[in-house]
Amino acid sequence: MHPFEQLLLVLASIPLLIFPESKILFQIIMLAGTVITIHLFYRMMKHPHLFKLGNVASFSILFGYVVSTTVHSITNTIIYGNVDYRANFYGLNYSQTDISVALVIVLGISILLSVISRFEKQLLVMDKLRAGLSRRATWIIIFSTILVMIAFANGDISFMGVYLNEELRRISPLGALCFIMIPILATISAAVYFDSHFQFIKSRRLFLILAFILCVSLVPVGRRVLIYTLILILFLRGPHIIKKVHKRGTGIFHMLLILLIISVIIFYGFRVFYAFRIAVSTMAVGKKPPTMEIVPHVVDLFQHSSGRADIHEKLVKNISYRFFTLSYLAGLIAAHYEHETPVLGELKHALALAIPSFIYSKKAQLPPAPENFVHPSLGLPVFDGPNTIITSGLNDMGWIGMIIYPVGIVALYILLYRLVCARCPPFLSAFIVLHFLYSLLYIENSLGRWVGSGLRDLAVVSFGYWIILKLPLKQLITKQIKRASNA
Repeated sequence: MHPFEQLLLVLASIPLLIFPESKILFQIIMLAGTVITIHLFYRMMKHPHLFKLGNVASFSILFGYVVSTTVHSITNTIIYGNVDYRANFYGLNYSQTDISVALVIVLGISILLSVISRFEKQLLVMDKLRAGLSRRATWIIIFSTILVMIAFANGDISFMGVYLNEELRRISPLGALCFIMIPILATISAAVYFDSHFQFIKSRRLFLILAFILCVSLVPVGRRVLIYTLILILFLRGPHIIKKVHKRGTGIFHMLLILLIISVIIFYGFRVFYAFRIAVSTMAVGKKPPTMEIVPHVVDLFQHSSGRADIHEKLVKNISYRFFTLSYLAGLIAAHYEHETPVLGELKHALALAIPSFIYSKKAQLPPAPENFVHPSLGLPVFDGPNTIITSGLNDMGWIGMIIYPVGIVALYILLYRLVCARCPPFLSAFIVLHFLYSLLYIENSLGRWVGSGLRDLAVVSFGYWIILKLPLKQLITKQIKRASNA
């Protein structure tokens, strides 16, 4: 974020704190924040040296809260003719003042993270990929893609994520590992195919096929997974696209083609995802069926006009309120005025869930989600809220936690990048960094995906990749051949 934009947001936040009930002032600052978010996205695409963990976290918070509120306002104005920010979303009770305070907090955190990025080193993700894409790394991507296909076919990954045994509270190990591989490998495959540096690779078209398979597999997993993967791809390819556009417009067609492809993927991806949601709701209650069992029901929905109309109606209704994630933060802030939550409750829960079941025998007794113990302590009904690192900080440490948790996560990732990635093979280093970036982009997530099971699964996958990259296969094969010939 440019220093002038930081100053602009600070100055804009002051009158909003003085007049928090002003809906017009809220909308003006919200629109200004949206413009700054888009400009930040463009600058990170154009200038690779700005593509840092702090800046990505700042963009993610603005995109997840400010831009989504703008989308909510536009869609509700178009559909219903007006927008009421004080409507009772998610069963919460909050006022326009709470919404304004939440917006100021979000803007302040994004500014702070942007300042932190000035002390970071450049990530150089594409340079690591170019240096590390060996034949062995290519086979890792191919083998991992095959594992992903097996996981879907076997039901280890299904609609909305990893298979979970509700009784034992155990997830599928293969599904958990493949779940973190899909978006990162899709990003790498797409980046390799579109990068001119890799034109000499004979199997370059193979990466297009791999990228297509992995991107298609993202659709039933979740809409945000698909969106943030595409954003990550744009971040990597941005400098090349913008450079071509600036050269007398020679790359305009290239840029428009990529944007058109992404728009089509998002448009139809959303519709297919919601078709999956409708299909699952009509199947066995309490069961998450394998993807292959859901697909025939999805196809049946699209084949009938009534099914297509149902998809469209429910998708529009969902968009009209789901994008207003700022309301959840505002509702929690309002609830915290009168109630308290367990200190570090979400952090303890996230770390406990990361412990394997064979080590922690009482894991099945843990609440399935933080909302199950946070909401009752706040006097709220239990529901699936749009959790973020900010709401987790608020629930664990109060107002100061909304600052400590986002800053702490970025600081943790920076530390791991300096300690771990510097000692890894280039391909593995790029994979780990892309996972950090993707995790920061995926703002609406539980705390466990950042510090608990997310890091656990990343460590397991990274260790497996490291063994494959470092294992002296040629020497082992040569020794085996010599032994066989001597025998």
